[in-house]
Amino acid sequence: MERIGVQGGFGESGGSDELLQLLGMKADDIIEAAKRVVERK
Repeated sequence: MERIGVQGGFGESGGSDELLQLLGMKADDIIEAAKRVVERK
């Protein structure tokens, strides 16, 4: 299991793309999280 997304802190406001980047939930972030999970197996 790999956690992505909000890691604590306060909420922010902004455009959807900006918030996805800030929260680490863009496609590239999800791909990297999946790679870390596969590497641990």
